Amino acid sequence: MLVLALFAVVEAQQPSFLPTELGDRSQPIEVQECHSGTWSCQAWENLAFEDDDDDDSARFCADYNNAYKKPRKMVGMVVFAAIVMCLMAFNIGANDVANAWATSVGSGAIGLARGTLIAGVANLVGAVALGSGVSTKVATAVSDIKDDSCWKCGYCDSRMTVYMLGMTTALVGASIFMLLATFTKMPVSTSHAIVGGIVGVTMAGVGSSCVDWTYGGMLGIVLSWVISPALSGLIAAGTYLGTKIAIIDSPDPLARARAFMPFLYGAVAFAMTLIVAIKSNGIKHLHLAEWVPYVAAACSGALALFVGIAVSLFTLADVRGLRTRADERALQKRQSVMNPIPFPGRSEDPERLFEMRASATFHDAFKAATEQDDIGDHAANVDVIRGKKVTDSVKDAIYCFKYVLVFNATLESFAHGANDTANSTAAFTAVYSTFKENLSNCSQKPTSVAIMFVGGLFICAGVYSLGYKVIETVGKNLTIVDFHTAWCTEFASTTTVVVATVLEMPVSTTHCQIGAVTAIGAVSLGVDKVNWSELGKIVVSWILTLPFAGMLAAVLMLMFRPALCSSCPWND
Repeated sequence: MLVLALFAVVEAQQPSFLPTELGDRSQPIEVQECHSGTWSCQAWENLAFEDDDDDDSARFCADYNNAYKKPRKMVGMVVFAAIVMCLMAFNIGANDVANAWATSVGSGAIGLARGTLIAGVANLVGAVALGSGVSTKVATAVSDIKDDSCWKCGYCDSRMTVYMLGMTTALVGASIFMLLATFTKMPVSTSHAIVGGIVGVTMAGVGSSCVDWTYGGMLGIVLSWVISPALSGLIAAGTYLGTKIAIIDSPDPLARARAFMPFLYGAVAFAMTLIVAIKSNGIKHLHLAEWVPYVAAACSGALALFVGIAVSLFTLADVRGLRTRADERALQKRQSVMNPIPFPGRSEDPERLFEMRASATFHDAFKAATEQDDIGDHAANVDVIRGKKVTDSVKDAIYCFKYVLVFNATLESFAHGANDTANSTAAFTAVYSTFKENLSNCSQKPTSVAIMFVGGLFICAGVYSLGYKVIETVGKNLTIVDFHTAWCTEFASTTTVVVATVLEMPVSTTHCQIGAVTAIGAVSLGVDKVNWSELGKIVVSWILTLPFAGMLAAVLMLMFRPALCSSCPWND
């Protein structure tokens, strides 16, 4: 981590390859005193390319007024921002990544240790393979850094040093909130946390008028609190009822499940590939921006077809034998502890099972995690959801969903690593890019492979050490799920994100997951079998995300801003 920060500092000291002779332009320029709205001579060569050639302002420039220390001198800030970035990545792993595996672990499809291992590795691979070059939009979506009434990048009275401080304190505010949410087992949105931090520093640093309050900005985020869970819940309910009628309630559920599996695997592969293809900058760099949706759909369709064919060739032959042996192992574990799974929120001590196995130390927590294959008891969950008289054929059909559920969660983690790791790395990239370019360039650079790799490593650490907390809340405390209902939950969440991505709607994967789990519990078990008290706590944590992270970041910004001053224009 420190090596990464020091590498950034050393690289930034290398000589700039930007042109230094201002006379090379077609129009002569005139150097004048610094006034608001005047370009900086240090940045003029780059910024003039972006301006209208008929704009007379491009003919004038002024030297930087040195109101704030130049970004190139903020070595300590870059190092500190790198450390906080790693903390934010750790929190993403502990909270956000755990969401994708909550129902897989809660249903008993996979043990906690193996689930968190796959989650961490898939996120790391996604971050390194496709995360390089990921958009830094999260750091610039709230306000335009080139606006001459806001951060004034490229102008002689630039506030980009303050912007660096703002991105750093935004990371601090978001990280502290995420850490508190994780320790209280509340699944919250990491993207909303970092956006809340950026909004706070923008309001404190340059004023509320610089915040984008439209649907594409803050209004869209607030609306997503309702849109995300509602849409995901509707899709989850529809998916559950459709597959229940077509597979579970059919005359031969096992045969029908086997027939449907290639299509379900293909649908999962199509959805997850489409998300990655649309969000990743790889296709966009082919200079085919208008064709991106079609290219993404074609690639996703081809992969889905391949996956479907592969699954049809390697379907499980001995489903009943596998299911019976798994049920017997689960029964032995239940008998050994004499503690059948209760309804969430109805036990005398609902947290005892987890708290006995997870301590404050990383070593003990991980050791406990490796023994928690019985967090989710599939056989007991099926009996609760389907009733004691459920037939073996139905049990076998439900068992077929086990592997497509884990497949879905794995691809979801890969896509998360490719796209959402930027919630920790984008703000640091903004700090590093500003530091490296000093006052010469306002274009925010893509995130490098090295930064994505470090972020991915700390996401892994977060999943391994604290991921079980949020997994308990989403996969166990809200309602009871089996392989079938758990897959419906994951597929609904994934589909919602796909729809939102295509329509450019700002939704949260966390909110989608909670909405789907709640809807599945209400439809499959009944409204009274959903832990509404726990859901209420989660909703409150969502509402607190933006103001908490934003206020903390703003306070820190105001505290440390005077340290940046050479001759601060406090009344500007």
